Amino acid sequence: MNSVPSHRARKRIREAKKKARPELSTTESWCQEGWAKSYDLSFDKVDDTVERIHVKDVSLEDFIELYEKPYKPVVIRGAQDEWGATTKWTIDRMAKKISKPKVQMRGRQ
Repeated sequence: MNSVPSHRARKRIREAKKKARPELSTTESWCQEGWAKSYDLSFDKVDDTVERIHVKDVSLEDFIELYEKPYKPVVIRGAQDEWGATTKWTIDRMAKKISKPKVQMRGRQ
């Protein structure tokens, strides 16, 4: 059985959501209503029951036994601590890189 909804099903879901909450159907409405500022989705503020572990505290074997085999969801913290992208991909650096994008145009002359 396919668990991914079809394009048609996804479109129907979007339309049903818009009908249920028309005031939130666009980004502008979301901001005008003040919803964007009133929700705090910080990691420490979200109330869920998913267990959190640090990558250095669990061995590969323990991870497989405790989480992978029983299909138990878990949030793994610290997995990106050593990635160079966390220091290289700053807003300023990205703005400099894409400030003058190179675009190739193809078509009839």
